[in-house]
Amino acid sequence: MMQGILIVDKPTDWTSFDVIAKLRGILGTRKLGHSGTLDPMATGVLPVFCGGASKAVDLQLDHTKAYRAVLRLGQCTDTGDVTGTVLETAPVTAGEQELLAVLPQFLGPRMQTPPMYSAVKINGQPLYKLAREGKTVERKARPIEILDIRYEGSPAENEYALTVKCSKGTYIRVLLEEIAEAMGQKGTMSALRRTCAGLYTEADAHTLEEILAAKEQGPAALEALMLPVESVFTPLPLLWNSTCTTAAPPAATPQRMAATGCAMPPGSSWGWPTSPGACSGWKNCSWNGIDKKKRKPIPMQIISQFVPLPLADPAQGTAVAMGYFDGIHIGHRAVIDGAVQWARAHGAAPAVFTFRLPVDNKMKGKRLLSSADKHALIASLGVEYYLTPDFEEIKGLSPEQFVRSIVENCHAKALFCGENFTFGAKAAGTPELLRKLCAPLGVEVVVVPMAQFEEKPVSSTRIRTALEGGDVPAANAMLGMPYAIRFAVQHGAGLGRTLGVPTINQIYPAGFQMPRYGIYITRTRIGDTWYPSATGLGTRPTVNSDETKVTCETFIPDFSGDLYGTDPVVEFYAYLSPSKKFDTLDELKACIDHAARRAKAYFAKA
Repeated sequence: MMQGILIVDKPTDWTSFDVIAKLRGILGTRKLGHSGTLDPMATGVLPVFCGGASKAVDLQLDHTKAYRAVLRLGQCTDTGDVTGTVLETAPVTAGEQELLAVLPQFLGPRMQTPPMYSAVKINGQPLYKLAREGKTVERKARPIEILDIRYEGSPAENEYALTVKCSKGTYIRVLLEEIAEAMGQKGTMSALRRTCAGLYTEADAHTLEEILAAKEQGPAALEALMLPVESVFTPLPLLWNSTCTTAAPPAATPQRMAATGCAMPPGSSWGWPTSPGACSGWKNCSWNGIDKKKRKPIPMQIISQFVPLPLADPAQGTAVAMGYFDGIHIGHRAVIDGAVQWARAHGAAPAVFTFRLPVDNKMKGKRLLSSADKHALIASLGVEYYLTPDFEEIKGLSPEQFVRSIVENCHAKALFCGENFTFGAKAAGTPELLRKLCAPLGVEVVVVPMAQFEEKPVSSTRIRTALEGGDVPAANAMLGMPYAIRFAVQHGAGLGRTLGVPTINQIYPAGFQMPRYGIYITRTRIGDTWYPSATGLGTRPTVNSDETKVTCETFIPDFSGDLYGTDPVVEFYAYLSPSKKFDTLDELKACIDHAARRAKAYFAKA
């Protein structure tokens, strides 16, 4: 089965579903998905995810779109474009000068109400179906952002061509109607072409005729048209492993894992950065921040109180990513990477603001990372200053006090947060309030859209739920790296050694999120070497009568040696089976041996 991303140049008068139906016949598979529906009249870039890559549709981090559109003045229609029924006509009394005068007011964040002729669902019913029945229902306005809008000339009388760069969820038809209204005119869309969908552009696109011609040439020609599934993860920052080489370590469900752009493949970078070493991606790496003149890592400074950052030059300022950042999942990294990239573009220092909670505090749920591992991961993203006061120190601040404090203490020039970010006493602050409070201070606010997985926002809560259900691939996809633990090896009863399957015993600290009890395919790092392994998590029902005593035991078939007191990294890749009480120790040993063989076969195949 072919697997990859095929960028289609959608023809006019075809629905996105029509394209998918056609490709199913060409490619011989029903496993197809697309990102970003295009109206029938629209043409241009339609990414189609083929085979196993269809699972990566929701993993794209860059949802920015770009369009070429034509506004026709003098009429409006029920659909917002020239394919609909004309509702009203009016004399055209404005032109190019008026258009240029109003365009700047549409730049930036704004609210937009979806049109009735759209695929948005209300109570499970697409709006366009209701519209075709002559029904109109109330729609909630949604936040969008117009990143760029430019006038490109007049192709015909009373028609004006525009190029628009915008956020996901923007309806160009509605935008053009709003522009016409601002000009004091009636208007509708007469043409639309998508030129960019996230990372994919017209240069990547192939017409259906070209795809059909490739089919005639054979499978190799078709595969040559496809982009690798890992390309959806290009926006992610680099995460380095101490064993970073051009060799290809195994990766579980790579279409659901985060490719780093480094020489290392997806799913291989949980280990913490130590050195860029032999990695061929060093020159382009954002590891730990790079002094462009000296090409040396810049160590991250950790400040544990809400006090001014020790900037060498306060005038330099900072770009600050704000959030709790438990787990450092793909959504968190998008926020942090946004701040890092902004800082580098503007000569500022990249910083992170978060806060500490006691281990037993349940406000943010059980922990996915230790504090030390959280620091290491954030440092690997290029952050130079890490401000992490105790929650008690900041919980009483009003939203206004919080904003003033973070701007002053960080010398902030830009603040980055997610769509669900809250701040101030009783979480009263929202991204909208943040923008309002920062505007008079001259501080830019960037609200990063939430990362999506399987059509739902990624969150630490979803990751915990996935782990509790044993869905490790889903948890790994949302994390953008394998779920892993790094706990000290402790002495056990020695039963595994007696059975010929010695295990390392690790105990989950209080307050940490545990996956579902059972047996897992894992991979264990000892020193700089990774070993296939099998891990049993639970109460050991065969040999333990105390159901409150939970252990995590890992069998590493290709390793022998004493690991007591060390803290090897164990990465989880797949759930094999639930915990079970065996009648004999021989049956238990056979189960462990079988799991180890599964693990070795899994990584050998990968």
